[in-house]
Amino acid sequence: MGELKAIIADDEENVRYLLMDLIKSFHLGIQVAAQAGGGEEALKLCRTLKPDILISDIRMPGCDGIRLLEALNGMNMEIACIFVS
Repeated sequence: MGELKAIIADDEENVRYLLMDLIKSFHLGIQVAAQAGGGEEALKLCRTLKPDILISDIRMPGCDGIRLLEALNGMNMEIACIFVS
């Protein structure tokens, strides 16, 4: 099996970069395909890129992590979601 594709969603840019660095440093077999500054952007990226994993903050302005998860579930997308807060 190849690398898993992930999207990181957090409204704080430094947190997104920290998560990307952690994923790289632990050699987890995960490729960060994109990062989003909010839930709406993450939802668009998930529709387009169809990632295996979404790593998301729960508290974000606008569409928060819970709403994002509900939207993904409503679209029957099989994405493992990891929440950080």
